Amino acid sequence: MAWDYGQHWTELQANASHFEVQSSKPDDATARTIWIGWAACAVLSTLSSAISVTVMFSSKKVRTSIFNIYLIVLLSSDFFMSFNYAITCLLNVANGGYFGRAMCEFQGFYMMFSMGCSFYINLLIAHEVFRLLSATKRLQPYTPPSRRVVLLRCLGVLLPCAIVSSLGAWRVLPHESRLMRGVLCLPTASGTIGKLSPLLLPIILPLLAYIPTVLALALAAVSWRRKLLNFEQNKIANASSKDLHARAVHRHRVQQTQMLTIYFARIYVVLLLWYPAIGFMLLTVHSPAPTAIGVVFVFVQSLVSAAMSLTIRDVKEAATGLFRRLTCQRTAFEPISISARSKYHNQRTPPVGNTVYNSEAKADIGWHHIYS
Repeated sequence: MAWDYGQHWTELQANASHFEVQSSKPDDATARTIWIGWAACAVLSTLSSAISVTVMFSSKKVRTSIFNIYLIVLLSSDFFMSFNYAITCLLNVANGGYFGRAMCEFQGFYMMFSMGCSFYINLLIAHEVFRLLSATKRLQPYTPPSRRVVLLRCLGVLLPCAIVSSLGAWRVLPHESRLMRGVLCLPTASGTIGKLSPLLLPIILPLLAYIPTVLALALAAVSWRRKLLNFEQNKIANASSKDLHARAVHRHRVQQTQMLTIYFARIYVVLLLWYPAIGFMLLTVHSPAPTAIGVVFVFVQSLVSAAMSLTIRDVKEAATGLFRRLTCQRTAFEPISISARSKYHNQRTPPVGNTVYNSEAKADIGWHHIYS
């Protein structure tokens, strides 16, 4: 049996309030179309997140990197949201209307929880990349946190997000998840059909979205002001021209900067994609179209996050290796390993002074914690 309330959006008065608009509903055919479209987007998002996480777990080299641990947690939260959203939409379609009260409360929880996880995990990544950039700019060693510390930080983010997102189930505040626009559930004021929750705009959204966004943008502004993404390759090379090993190290550092810049930019692309979603869903427009578009943006940010994670070199290599194993492909020529190639090169290259040139050497500045 369908569970809904509110008047049809075409019956709204021209001067209808924001709360009345949010409480309206579309006709059954429109609601069904919206749910089918959302389900398709959710399935794509679920598959992309699942593929990215599977690729990362398939390689020990990838899953031991602290930055990839953050990405695994982030993509797992996206998978949790997308998978449950697909199930919710399919149940609604099969039911001929919204499935029920329990599903409404659960949807309000997983929507807010996944949003908070996305913002705060990206903030943790931004902070760690900022530390790495600062150390690299000063040509100092970068000491990454241990995996235990990374997991504790993630747990310290997930638990508060879960608590804030579950406020509607506490029944001690004037706040619960209620059906909005007749197609999805968001936090609203309990006992009143036509009002949004007094906690959503002043408390929940700032805690889960606005605060981490401001902190992440502050890190970006400091990085830009200090020119942390601008390395002077010639100056570095000339400063160590007497040491061939050091020159190779610096050259490698500058080459990796471009990949790190892409990695750093991914954080802000994903974060900012949430705001069109929030804005569209809160628009005071009689038609349910803005709400439908806003939810699509939620899945777009998930797809972008999964796609950009595959641009990391080691993740890309792990994906290629997994594909070859699954398709039983064998290459006719297997390239010599880096360690063997370095050993052979050092044997063939005469020493310069007391220094043996090693073209594969890396400085102890932490690049391998991202790319190895």
